[in-house]
Amino acid sequence: MRALQETSWPQNLRDKAMRQDQRVLTVWPGSPAEALGIKPGWHLLQIDMEPPSPAKIRAARGNGVNGMAFLDPDSGAIHTLEAGPWPFGLHLIPRVNDGLIEGIRSRNYDVAALNTLWSQGNWKDFEALRAPLEDAALPKGLPFFSKRPKDPDALTRKIGTLDVPDLQLFLALSHLAGGDVAGCDFYLRARRDARERMGLQDDLLDHDALELFMDALILWNRGRREEAKTVAGQMLATAPRNKGAIALYCQLMGSDPLRYWPPEMREPFPINYALPQHDPFGQWPEGGTVRLEDTIAAMAPGQLHLVYSLSWYRTNGPMQWEFETLIPLYQMDPDRIASIDLITAIDNPNSHWIDKNQIEDRARAAGLPVRVLFDQPDHVAEDLGCIEAPQLYLLDHKGRVLSMEKLANEEGYWQALSVMKTL
Repeated sequence: MRALQETSWPQNLRDKAMRQDQRVLTVWPGSPAEALGIKPGWHLLQIDMEPPSPAKIRAARGNGVNGMAFLDPDSGAIHTLEAGPWPFGLHLIPRVNDGLIEGIRSRNYDVAALNTLWSQGNWKDFEALRAPLEDAALPKGLPFFSKRPKDPDALTRKIGTLDVPDLQLFLALSHLAGGDVAGCDFYLRARRDARERMGLQDDLLDHDALELFMDALILWNRGRREEAKTVAGQMLATAPRNKGAIALYCQLMGSDPLRYWPPEMREPFPINYALPQHDPFGQWPEGGTVRLEDTIAAMAPGQLHLVYSLSWYRTNGPMQWEFETLIPLYQMDPDRIASIDLITAIDNPNSHWIDKNQIEDRARAAGLPVRVLFDQPDHVAEDLGCIEAPQLYLLDHKGRVLSMEKLANEEGYWQALSVMKTL
């Protein structure tokens, strides 16, 4: 029987592994990870004797592992796991360590990992990332003695020459984390000006939330408390399921975070859609009208129906990460996921998304029960209020929403199963 084995490592190997580790934020009840005895707060040190990078973790979910190593920081014990399937049920978040710093400095970073760090970890950890963010996000031509020149327009013009708006946003956060409110405000304004100069309109929803997160804290620190609360309200409306947004809003308002459980949770899915099964990309089967009520009626107790409202997206970055985890989750327990509806408004068969759509080829090869439903002029996404970014809903056999969390870190899947047990 597969089990954790306690072992000892020389100090130099332990120190090296801690420079590129990840932290276990959650171990979901009823999961294989819980059955193995892995605990929240442990550090994942290695996968197959290599650092647990986000890409390595995503690959290991699908391919399994030859071995894993964890550190219990309380006892100092090292626990190893032999070859076998990925221990599903782990929610991992990055730690500020050499691996994260080197990735930022080389611009070989994982945007999802950095968003997880500020929204689900401790945003003040970004103070330690200020130097590598400056190296990566600011043009090399800036004088080394002045990263903030007297002429803001000069800097925004220079920033506009670098296509790293993600890092510029996190650079602003690093200044705020270190108590430099003016520096944060400066880089926020510089980034906005640069994006306007470059004609960039769309942004990740997490980034919109982070901008408002910093705006609210800047106002709060300057004593403009009522304005800060107003901005915090805008932040929560923009990203109502972002844990960092909820935490800050509740902190400023003195509210209980449990009050902000998404209103759709545990309630019937708000739209009883009936849409044609049609994929403009020609990658998934064609069919007749798909009705949600028929889908729900065909489900058995304990099964899940997944609804992805994609709006004008298809296989953008977040959907790549979603499917990289969805495929192995489905393969772990194929009977659990009854059906998956991708609701899209894209009708251009020559869309640029096609060149980035290999992940759907993998999903089709794995036998995922996917139907692409065509919804133009995008009524479903508009009614759901998720035009700006794709949104997932996990439904039970009565059509109730069990979770709206992403699958990229497994959270949505395990939360849905946990909520299912309470209904």
